[in-house]
Amino acid sequence: MRLDVAGITLVHASPSDLWRAPLANAPDAEFETVYRPLLSKAVVYAHIHHPLIRRLPGLGVANTGSVSLPYDGDPGSSYLLWTDGEWETRRIDYDIEAEIRMLEERKVPRTSWLASLLRTGKYQPPF
Repeated sequence: MRLDVAGITLVHASPSDLWRAPLANAPDAEFETVYRPLLSKAVVYAHIHHPLIRRLPGLGVANTGSVSLPYDGDPGSSYLLWTDGEWETRRIDYDIEAEIRMLEERKVPRTSWLASLLRTGKYQPPF
């Protein structure tokens, strides 16, 4: 699934797969292979939770990051801002401990694992 808005193509992960997308450290060639066929000058995706902005010749690719689980080592919320053709990743601190307390109060499964992800801003396998 994809959405084209104001010259930007939005996809969850990649155009052909909702669950596979280039990781933040992927080589430029992988971004080219996945997103160049969209014939868009700007592509935004989200699935990997890692905010990034990659500029390639004639193609910009950005990842929005995540409101509560941006897996780049900074636990603050991240979002992507587009202004006049320029991208910027923005961060907002929020009360992570309050979120963890809410998870505990609601008895969300694997709360201790989720708390670790929230506090560190890094993905860790659950087991």
